[in-house]
Amino acid sequence: MRTSMLCAAAVAAASLVGQASASQLLMQSRLADHPDGNAAPPQYGLRIDNLFSQNNAGQALVGGQSGTTTFSFNAPGANVIIQVFDDTNDNVADRVHISGVAYGGRDNGGSYGVGAGFYAIDYTYTANVGTTAEGWDAARAGATNGGTITALTGAFAGESWSMTDKNSGNRSFHFESDNHRLGGSSLDNSDVYVGRGWHMLDNGVMGTQDFLFVAIPLPTTGMLAGAGMLAVAGVRRRRMA
Repeated sequence: MRTSMLCAAAVAAASLVGQASASQLLMQSRLADHPDGNAAPPQYGLRIDNLFSQNNAGQALVGGQSGTTTFSFNAPGANVIIQVFDDTNDNVADRVHISGVAYGGRDNGGSYGVGAGFYAIDYTYTANVGTTAEGWDAARAGATNGGTITALTGAFAGESWSMTDKNSGNRSFHFESDNHRLGGSSLDNSDVYVGRGWHMLDNGVMGTQDFLFVAIPLPTTGMLAGAGMLAVAGVRRRRMA
């Protein structure tokens, strides 16, 4: 099953190029951990507390444990991408897609414990996507915006959880060059895009569950496809080591 999951991640990465060619790609970036996450260290780009307490059906997860759970976009072998698409050819954003491979698990305060391993992330915003003065945002509309996180390696390999967005104020997602919480860091400049988004697990498990990341621009779809394949290759190398 682990091999098939890795192959699926490779296919998903390659398919992004096809998506880009069918729509106008307004922006794409590789994502990195935000330096000011409240649960760091380790630094992370995605937090889903209590993820390992239950499976997607809401049943107790064998060997699982509740608690702070984070996923790094910077770890060796990790590679997570954001893309902003215009699907209607009017030069206005219609869709934001976050996908790739992260490394994480239950946060032990500097390292990962229960669930440590690689995870495939696939999250899409299509409802209420809009352009702001400094980037893009989205707002919840039913369960339209959402995605999955799937364990590729580790104790829970093959488990997949679904989640949907939730509004904080009147928005569920922001991706803007506004220096959000970057003051005093080496990334504190107006050219850095910061993403933050709020979501909830569909199985009802509660806790702090959100995106918080910074973006590193990628110039071409060719580079995107290569980066996706390298991420999968990194997972395989780590498993073999």
